[in-house]
Amino acid sequence: MSRATAASSPRRPAADLRKKLANPVMPFSLVDLAAWVKSGSNYTNLPHTRLALLNATKAPNVTAAMAYDLGDTGTPWPGHPRSKQPIGARLAANLLVTAYGRAGVQATGPTYASSRAAGAPAAGALAVNISFTPASIGRGLRLNATVACPTADGVPAVVCEAFGVQTSDRVWHTSPRAALTADGAGLQLVVTGVASGLTAIATRGMFADWPVASLSNADGFPCTPWLEPVEAA
Repeated sequence: MSRATAASSPRRPAADLRKKLANPVMPFSLVDLAAWVKSGSNYTNLPHTRLALLNATKAPNVTAAMAYDLGDTGTPWPGHPRSKQPIGARLAANLLVTAYGRAGVQATGPTYASSRAAGAPAAGALAVNISFTPASIGRGLRLNATVACPTADGVPAVVCEAFGVQTSDRVWHTSPRAALTADGAGLQLVVTGVASGLTAIATRGMFADWPVASLSNADGFPCTPWLEPVEAA
């Protein structure tokens, strides 16, 4: 699927409903999928599905509420967490902005803007700086290093990930050291043990069946998942 097709296809349902309801600016807010592990399998299409759903937000007045941080290993409904209040609050925040034009309401978490190589912090290491859209940061970024994969609840470590960096040998390094940038407005990922001559070519965040939701803004909204190339210096 081409980039153009992937970006435009998810817009059609909203456009179709707006046409049928004769409301060309009708707001929509969708729920991006919660963390989940399919029984008997260590892999699903959840990471790609979340990104596909987020394509819909490229259309006017379409927003998304993250739910990947609300994974519930004890739910009787696979993939559907029992706690609905956080999801409802996030949807309400989105609609306060898009439907009611409420000013001063933070409705989204940190949203990827770009990534650039930041040089080699040490021999055999490389770093990438991730920037986020200013509006999505709100009152600042928060990085919680205590968030971990709930392996004690039966979630396999192999399906958990917070961030990843891909090097030019096409290998993904899935446990980079993460820290906020010096200005506190971005994220730096540092990969160690990298062979000489390799460079960073892509980064990803919350791109896992069970994302380790360690990055949010000060208002408590988790960051939006991403899978993007590193920009040329």
